[in-house]
Amino acid sequence: MRGFLDSLSIEEAGRRVEGLDLRNNTAARAVFIHVAIEYSRGELRKRGIDLLTIASHSDVSQFSRHWLASQTIDDTDLLLIALAYWIQVRVTEFVESRNAVKIRR
Repeated sequence: MRGFLDSLSIEEAGRRVEGLDLRNNTAARAVFIHVAIEYSRGELRKRGIDLLTIASHSDVSQFSRHWLASQTIDDTDLLLIALAYWIQVRVTEFVESRNAVKIRR
């Protein structure tokens, strides 16, 4: 139960990334990606998936940096939602393919 209480809400995650300069600041991008990963971990945990047993934080960060570099959206809220969704979909698809079962989305 403690894990669910510690999960970030999308509103809290949005507040944490509000105003970050993602285009010109490497540290801001790292904070943004960390928040997206933490939010995604909480959402995946609700489906019984532990993100960091599927992939390391470093691997998810690396894929997230590549994804973020390909985006042209400047709105951090929209980017956060899109990145978190992308992480969740990719992990869910991986788990489904590995286990040959559908996971409730």
